[in-house]
Amino acid sequence: MFKIEFKKLLNKKSTKTLLIIYGLLFLGLMGIYAYGEAGLGLSIYNSGQFTLSSLNAMMTFVLPFIVLYMTASTFVSEFKKGTIKNLYLLPVQKHEIYISKLLSVQSLVGILLIVQMVLSLIAGGLLDGIGLSLATITGYIGAFILLGLINVLSSLLSMFLNTSGMVVLVTYIAFMVLNVVGIMVPSLQTISISHMMGQYQMIFSSFSLLLSVIAYYILLSVVGYQLFDKKEAMICLSE
Repeated sequence: MFKIEFKKLLNKKSTKTLLIIYGLLFLGLMGIYAYGEAGLGLSIYNSGQFTLSSLNAMMTFVLPFIVLYMTASTFVSEFKKGTIKNLYLLPVQKHEIYISKLLSVQSLVGILLIVQMVLSLIAGGLLDGIGLSLATITGYIGAFILLGLINVLSSLLSMFLNTSGMVVLVTYIAFMVLNVVGIMVPSLQTISISHMMGQYQMIFSSFSLLLSVIAYYILLSVVGYQLFDKKEAMICLSE
């Protein structure tokens, strides 16, 4: 199932478009960095700093948006077009279908992060000297984990909304509301997913953050699958 879902994901026009945009933005970052260091003679970063700084830039908006849209597209398009019925005919369990969809997106995210880390290390090594620190590695792993949380959240919202764009819009509105609530009630800020997204570099140094992420994974995954299961039952009933 994973191979089927991963291939379907790569063949989507929206996925190809998002990957192109991601690549252009990242190459733009590298170009600005290279021009500043080599062309203008500026010391923008020390050895290895560009690798983590480029991740910070992409985690601000681009990577969460890509994950939200790809996951929403993976689920919404199946239900909207009715092709999900073809998957139900396969000799696999329903949870395998649900998990394979999540894993297909998460695997592509992992590939993107690895490629970005390698390319940024090469660029940084050529301009400032190679410097791969433990903080950089844990930062990329933390980003992968928290983007996975966005992946699961998007799959859950896809059970209620009819378009990928609406999933993205509702999520960002919810994040803005949570940020406002976090400012008004500071005690709630630490358990807000929107707040966690900016703390991915600290995921292994803060036990409370790690525990909150695990709790959200369990809660969103269980609820998401239950909704996915009910949606399948509703489709079969309607026929």
